[in-house]
Amino acid sequence: MHHRRTATRRIALAALVPSMALTLVTAPASAAADDGTADSLVVEATISSIHQALAAGDVSCTDLVAAYVDRIETYDAETTNAVQVVSTQAMAAAAELDAEYARTGLTGPLHCVPVLVKDQVETADMPTTYGSAIFAGFETGRDATVVTRLREAGAVILAKTNMGEFASGWAGSAFGVCRNPYDLSRAASSSSCGTGAAVAANYGAVGIAEDTGGSTRGPAAWNNAVGLRPTTPLISRYGMMPANPTYDTLGPLTRTVEDAAIVTSVIAGPDPNDPLTAEAEGHVDDYAAGLDADDLEGKRVGVVREPMSADTDTTAPDYARVQAVVDAAYADMEALGAEVIEVEIPRLRELLAAYSAGGAETEAATNAYLADLADISDPPVATFEEIATSPLVTPTRQASLRSLLGRTTQDPEYLEGEQMREELRQAVLAVMDEHELDAIAHATFDHEAPVIPADQLTNPDATAGLRQGSNRNLAPVTGFPALAVPAGFTTAGIPVGIDLLGRPWSEAVLFEMAYAYEQGTQHRTAPADFPALPDEPGTTPPPAGPRPTATFHLSNDWRGTTHTTLPYGQRTDEVLIGDWDGDGSESVAVRRGSTFHVPDPTGAEAVLSYGRPGDAVLVGDWDGDGTDTFAVRRGATYYVKNSLRGGNADVVLTYGRPSDTVLVGDWDGNGTDTLAVRRGADFHVKNSLSGGAASVSFTFGRPGDIALTGDWDGNGTDTLAVRRGADFHVKNSLSGGAASVSFTFGRPGDIALTGDWDGNGTDTVAVQRDRTFHVSNSLRAGAAATVVTFGRTGDEVHVGDWDGDGSQTLGIRRTTAG
Repeated sequence: MHHRRTATRRIALAALVPSMALTLVTAPASAAADDGTADSLVVEATISSIHQALAAGDVSCTDLVAAYVDRIETYDAETTNAVQVVSTQAMAAAAELDAEYARTGLTGPLHCVPVLVKDQVETADMPTTYGSAIFAGFETGRDATVVTRLREAGAVILAKTNMGEFASGWAGSAFGVCRNPYDLSRAASSSSCGTGAAVAANYGAVGIAEDTGGSTRGPAAWNNAVGLRPTTPLISRYGMMPANPTYDTLGPLTRTVEDAAIVTSVIAGPDPNDPLTAEAEGHVDDYAAGLDADDLEGKRVGVVREPMSADTDTTAPDYARVQAVVDAAYADMEALGAEVIEVEIPRLRELLAAYSAGGAETEAATNAYLADLADISDPPVATFEEIATSPLVTPTRQASLRSLLGRTTQDPEYLEGEQMREELRQAVLAVMDEHELDAIAHATFDHEAPVIPADQLTNPDATAGLRQGSNRNLAPVTGFPALAVPAGFTTAGIPVGIDLLGRPWSEAVLFEMAYAYEQGTQHRTAPADFPALPDEPGTTPPPAGPRPTATFHLSNDWRGTTHTTLPYGQRTDEVLIGDWDGDGSESVAVRRGSTFHVPDPTGAEAVLSYGRPGDAVLVGDWDGDGTDTFAVRRGATYYVKNSLRGGNADVVLTYGRPSDTVLVGDWDGNGTDTLAVRRGADFHVKNSLSGGAASVSFTFGRPGDIALTGDWDGNGTDTLAVRRGADFHVKNSLSGGAASVSFTFGRPGDIALTGDWDGNGTDTVAVQRDRTFHVSNSLRAGAAATVVTFGRTGDEVHVGDWDGDGSQTLGIRRTTAG
């Protein structure tokens, strides 16, 4: 009995591979589905696309803002934890913009652009907590200068985003830990982590971040986004809690270079409330004007390869993975017309040590900011010392804050640091002049985003030993502008960014170069776990009249007749086949987002929520009890359920790589299904649901072959066949070398299906040609044993043992109005 069921499950999976998308590419695939959500006006929206949709009448501002609020409410709390609070005035602001648009058109360059603002920045209509429980619910009643300029340009201030407590790290006592939307076990970087994760997951159109030591560019790099640290005086910091004022900047964090350029033009310029910005007079430009995909042509880029961080480990596997992406980025720049030159900056690591001296500015600057707040509101503390000694602050941040107590800008270490900063500025400019460079390029980080410690919020040493390999300090120590842009993904599926650093006030040049690189490489990819919601503006609406249903027509023999017809589910549901109750016969389950609907023989159904909408689903009998259940795959991590009920996974394991193709089978014949992963022509097989190394590894076939699984010799264990055109090569054992059986069947364009068609205990092949099926009952060339015409052109085909008699037959699904 078990062997027959194992073969049946293999058929269900083989037949469903196209619709289940079990092959995940290294770069996480766009989340848009084939059910109409690919046309969402929200996912990956840009400022330009929003304005085009408004002009075409495809969306209103209120619809757009409501859609982003829906995405935040649907996804954020249980995943990224990127948004702290949504503005209660956002919908009213959107309605006002709709009314004004009807009268006069666009009110400004950011008309109806929903903006996500780091919670370090004051907003009059939302609390500002600085990521700390000390300031829970605290409202200043005023807008920071950048927020004022955003509103004046027509933007909707949508939400405040989570941040590292008092602008450090990726966690805070106010709202907990930020998580990376490309891998929720990993960091979204610091301290603008919430803005980075929220922009990447499409919770808003653009974001505002803050960069003292890299907190705009870091979240951009690890979240596959674009982030600008401007020349320090270009953008006002008024209305932002300072950290180190001669280092602090604000800037855009966006999904595209053009959007970053547009936002920068809006928020840049002198502000009387921030005297440092007086230097920006005459330096503000229309940064988006004239951006061209050929702007790398003739540019000279100096590449710095020297690791700038003491925690970089050049022997670590993830270092090699990151460098492979960075090397490809430089090659792409050359292909796009740039001249790439490797350069060295004298005493680079030594002079970058000046950054640590900047902490001498923190206490006095914070005290002055709190005193200013006291004039307009009632802050819960009056001094930096009260913050640093508060038991409410997370232990990791408390330790770093206390280390700054008593330090002043009169300390010899600070004065020495300022001298080192000037030496580094001169050294960088000298290298750029010597080589006639337009920009210096380097990896934003030399390591992948680290896994967040489980005790991040309680252990003062939680981040000790976590390698980041940050190269972000070059820009803040010099005060020069730097723009982080996506460079692609490592083979582990983790985003990588590169920094382009320029001379003071060279933002326009950096935008030009980054835009050309972006357009030539297209590395920005939405995280797969956050697809468009079914009713987002632009998604395909349900047709008028009754909701289409899916009707299944099941045949229990090879006469081409329908024995059972049942309407079940909706046309957009994903279909899963299995023996859900262990009675020996297959039945149909459907998946809708993260909800599974499984029928039982009485006509009732079990409904359970499991996993996330973007997960890939695998079906198998994972514990050998005779019933099929689900596993969901997220990157290279598998969450396995042994029963048809919601809740947590019974088994969680990490195996293989995110880009591997996954195959399910009973590889050792012990009655339980496990996993194999395929990498080119290499197969790595697990005989138990545990992490670690493969039980068996071997090479079979060629990388371009189509892999099929089944029990080809009837001995109770699943093995592999590979298909090359119309040629099939079958292995009866999990080993490399030559095929056990090779034969030609059908035509190269046929769809291949595998199963035990005659119930004799061995799997063989059928091919589908339009609505005609040609079935072989043995692994040999020649004519089909059975030829049957069944269903209609366009039907979706599923294979199973529908009556439990031991032989496989066909089911077809046809959408009908019902």
